[in-house]
Amino acid sequence: MAFDKSKREIVPVRGEIVTRTKEKTGRQIFIQTLNIFVPPLANKYHNRYTGRPRHLIFDTAMALIIFFLIGLNIYYFTRSELLPAPSLEINFKSADTIKSGEIIDLKLKLTNPGDSTIKDLAVDLAYPGGFIFQSASPAAGNKENNYWNIGSIAGRDSIEISLSGQIITSPGEKQMVKALVQYRSGEETLNMTARREYLVSGSVLKASWQTLPEAESGDIYQNILTVENTGQIIIPESKVIISFPAEYTLVESNKLPEEKNSWIIKDFPVQGKWELSLDGKSLVNKDKEINFKAEVSIKIDNNWIAQASETAVIKIAKPPSVEDLIVPDDNIVKELEFAAEAHYYSSSGAQFGYGPLPPKVGQTTGYRIFWVIRNNNQEYSNLVIKAVLPEAIDWGGNSTVSFGQNISYDKASRIISWTVGILPANETTISASFELALKPNQTDIGKYVTLLGESNLSGSYNKESVTKTYPAVTTALAEALSQGKTLVIE
Repeated sequence: MAFDKSKREIVPVRGEIVTRTKEKTGRQIFIQTLNIFVPPLANKYHNRYTGRPRHLIFDTAMALIIFFLIGLNIYYFTRSELLPAPSLEINFKSADTIKSGEIIDLKLKLTNPGDSTIKDLAVDLAYPGGFIFQSASPAAGNKENNYWNIGSIAGRDSIEISLSGQIITSPGEKQMVKALVQYRSGEETLNMTARREYLVSGSVLKASWQTLPEAESGDIYQNILTVENTGQIIIPESKVIISFPAEYTLVESNKLPEEKNSWIIKDFPVQGKWELSLDGKSLVNKDKEINFKAEVSIKIDNNWIAQASETAVIKIAKPPSVEDLIVPDDNIVKELEFAAEAHYYSSSGAQFGYGPLPPKVGQTTGYRIFWVIRNNNQEYSNLVIKAVLPEAIDWGGNSTVSFGQNISYDKASRIISWTVGILPANETTISASFELALKPNQTDIGKYVTLLGESNLSGSYNKESVTKTYPAVTTALAEALSQGKTLVIE
């Protein structure tokens, strides 16, 4: 068989003869290519297979086997790129909010949703500061309790890691546990990250104050601070720091501080209470509100982490004066007047006393005694007032005077005295007050108790002796706010 070749043509051009080759078309190029390769193959075919059909069948089978093996190798070495890598689903759960000092439970579930096996699976957890590991299932594989070498997860299978830890950090902070997950798919190593965030909304430690709403300047009064562990785990070490106002002087407390104004609580039990009783006094020259601030913290890794803060506000009243007790009287005093009175409240409602009212057996109630002198516009000399303190009554130690010398108390004789000295004619009304304390016993139930014996005034006027006596003072208070609260109860 012969394929067409390009033919030469003689074309007349302006009386001349020029030889030109025709331009080959695509079909002509294809035919020429076949003319190059096909005749040799055809010759070999005729030489090898003419009259030998078995040779043709054998060669064809061998060619198919070679093509199959080549294709198999291509598939084997490229299948990891052709097939999608197995995926891993991570589900990380915990509470959204937690209190400092509580136990948080975390669950990390790893699921293989595909059909292929995931291999060389490992989990590494990064704990936040203040996370104290408690337990895990399955157990971690290192001493830090944060690494799990899981191995393989078959297709459509899953594994769950459950762990718990105590959180100790400042309330209001957000914290996060991070899971770093690594596994192998074919020849490829894959890494994934999961995060679980939660809010520390408060603390298991609570602080509260029990105080008087109002106290008098110079009087000893009591504040009680209560700290509670409301959690379900023992707190190894916590600390209470109290900031006292500048006007306050601590006289006594039921627990000795470890350092100045700080107390340590060791092994605070679950649902336990810790109470600190503080007896002290404040000195002011005018009515003023003062603040007591308590701060509670927990120790972790030699650091103190703040947990709770509570502030008590107390009004301190200026020292009482006779104006708090005596209603103004326009009548002219015809002679020197003298009175002794006991008060728990003032006429305006300010609290002078402390403790239970009515007084209770075995508990202390404080009263304030007033001595009041009203002048009749005359000058008196050597004025002194004295009274004997009953055996059942304790001297309070706090006193004020508007004129003259300070109140004195002789412990041996139990005599209380106020030396006025010279009382000028223009001093119309003067007063002194002091605190006494009553702790009733069983024999006092249903009775009025004598707080102060007879008060005796002595002095002189125009070189003549002046004396006056006022009856003993009892718990039968005359003020309106104390009505019905004067007899001792059990």
